[in-house]
Amino acid sequence: MYRYLDRRVTDLGEPQHFLLAAMRLWVESVRGGWCCCAALVRGFAHYGVGAAVCDFGIAMTALDRDAVEKLAFGCRHAMRVSEDEARMLTLFDAALVADAPRVRRIAATLVRDETTATLATAVEWVAVRLSDGSFMEHDQ
Repeated sequence: MYRYLDRRVTDLGEPQHFLLAAMRLWVESVRGGWCCCAALVRGFAHYGVGAAVCDFGIAMTALDRDAVEKLAFGCRHAMRVSEDEARMLTLFDAALVADAPRVRRIAATLVRDETTATLATAVEWVAVRLSDGSFMEHDQ
C-alpha cells in the first residue's frame, strides 16, 4: 500500500493509472446514478480489455456493498492517490503478478468474509485480461 499512498497520479505506471481512473469513474458513475459499465466501456475498449469491464464491475460492486469499512476514492481529477485507492492498487498489483494468496489476504481486509472470494476472483480476472498483452502494449 505504501508504494502508492499519496503518490502523484502522474507518477503511476500505465496499468495503475488506468485502474485508478476506472475506480474513480466507477464510483462517480454509481454515485451520480449513471450506468457504470457504460461509463467505463470506452476506456476499457481503447486498451483492448473490454472483456474486463464486467469483472471490474463485480469487484467494485463487492466493495460498494460489502466493504468492512467505508472506502474513500478521490474525484476523477484528484492529483494524489488516497489510502483506500492505494489499498486497491496493491490488490490489483498482487493479481497482476498472479500472487493468489496475497490477493486473498488483501481482499479479506477490504470486504466481509462471505465476499472475499468474489472480490479476489473478479480482481484476478481483471488482471488476466490486462496481462494478455494488448493492454501492456500501451505502456511502452
